[in-house]
Amino acid sequence: MSYCWLHHTRVYAAIAVITIHVAAQGQFTNEIGSLNWGVSALYNSASKWCVPIYVIISGYLLYKNNDPNSLNSFYLKRASKILIPLIFWSILFTFWNIYYQKMNVNLALKKILIGKCYYHMWYLYMIIGLYIFSPFLNSMASALSQTRFKFLLIIIFLLLSLNTIANTLHFKSSSPFFVWFIYYIPFYMYGSYLKIYGIKKINILRDKLLIFLLILLNFSAYQLLSIYGKDNLASYFFSYTSIFVIAYSLLIFQLFEKIFKATKHNMILENLGQCTLGIYIIHPIFLDLLINYYPNIFTNFTFVMVPVFVIILFSFSYFVVSTIKKIKYLNIII
Repeated sequence: MSYCWLHHTRVYAAIAVITIHVAAQGQFTNEIGSLNWGVSALYNSASKWCVPIYVIISGYLLYKNNDPNSLNSFYLKRASKILIPLIFWSILFTFWNIYYQKMNVNLALKKILIGKCYYHMWYLYMIIGLYIFSPFLNSMASALSQTRFKFLLIIIFLLLSLNTIANTLHFKSSSPFFVWFIYYIPFYMYGSYLKIYGIKKINILRDKLLIFLLILLNFSAYQLLSIYGKDNLASYFFSYTSIFVIAYSLLIFQLFEKIFKATKHNMILENLGQCTLGIYIIHPIFLDLLINYYPNIFTNFTFVMVPVFVIILFSFSYFVVSTIKKIKYLNIII
């Protein structure tokens, strides 16, 4: 079975991740409620589907009914793909914090212990938990009928969104990194569901309009609450597990499958897709350098500057990652 369409999906998800991080700089450097702040927030909101879709892809690819491989072989294969990059880049970003960001050494080391050695590295810590529980989640997926599976997904997505609201309202601090994966189990299970039962026929035009409306609602709620000083409540709508983000993430994945499955095999996109983990990991270095040399770059013409710098960061990151992948022994870090 060909999964070339997933390479396309990964590439767009990687672009969306970079968009979030670039747009966040536009929000930090502009006054809340200003035009440039609003444009940055809109780019941010429109890209929040990226992490849920990465998890859905994992659930889709890792589901195998009656998998003959032992747990040991499964874990060894996953470990080689994620543990080495996690360890290497956690150390590198710790040094980056200390020597480039001038962070206190004790604080930099503490960030490793809490799974936040750098703002984007949390994903690698989180995905390890999903990999550990993947065989058991797959067994549960195989045992459920389609009706019960669908009902389970509805329940756990609703509970996930309600839990996010409760945490927001009660100002709950972040959970320890070894339980982060729990919040993403619904997305993983959704990927397994689609692998087993496929995607029903969809109306592309209707779904595009629905996605647009959901993004607009999510952005509008965030913008209004931020302007009126309800920052903590506003943060709910910028969570990957808010009700609107959940909804349009699921729809976007279905839309991508429908569109990209119909396209011809593209070696360039496939190559880009194989580099997306590395692009995800390395792009903040180039963003930091950009901000250091041009600290006020996002205070003007944000509508244009955000996509321009997303393209620049993606291109530089891809060049470095593709080069590393060609170097024997070093390619295991990416």
